[in-house]
Amino acid sequence: MIKLKLFSIDVYISFWIFVFLAYATVSSVSGQRVLLICLFCTVVHEAGHIIMIYKFRGRPERIILKPFEFKIYADLSELTVSQDVLITCFGVVANLILGLFAYMFYLLFCYEVLLIICLASLAIGFINILPVESFDGGQLLRIFLVHFLSEKLSSIVSFVVSILFVIPIAYFGIGVLFVSKYNFSLLFIAIYILSIYFKRNCGDSID
Repeated sequence: MIKLKLFSIDVYISFWIFVFLAYATVSSVSGQRVLLICLFCTVVHEAGHIIMIYKFRGRPERIILKPFEFKIYADLSELTVSQDVLITCFGVVANLILGLFAYMFYLLFCYEVLLIICLASLAIGFINILPVESFDGGQLLRIFLVHFLSEKLSSIVSFVVSILFVIPIAYFGIGVLFVSKYNFSLLFIAIYILSIYFKRNCGDSID
């Protein structure tokens, strides 16, 4: 990991991020451009969270950037419920705003890349709003559950809801892959959700 200091925030960047950026930049494969756009839309999503953290807490403690995973660490224990909800939701809001502006500029200039940015940003926002523990929707579910249930029962309910959403995604992902022979996007999403869930619940480290 490479450690940087950005606006008094410790930022840890995985070496593989640079490998991915270098490969996607020099590659002539059009699909790599889509990956770069998705990475950009993900950065915008996380920037939405950071803006709200700055508003209510001053600044995050540290940020860790890894392939397919951006993590923001901040002490949110003293936040009100409404502030916690705003911080959690604003990543999706940032994606919606980016998608709207990208589509408006696409209508004006008809650049295909703008339409791709719009669709990618909306897709990332939609995925993150799913009530799965790995995403913002799952965090929102936990925020509301802990006010009505015990911490242990909230965890159980949150896990069950996550599984109820992941299983259909994996099922249809396998079906789409079987029919198309190449489209594994839904299956990748299901595997990604499960990998992030188990990684976070089994513990994670900066290294």
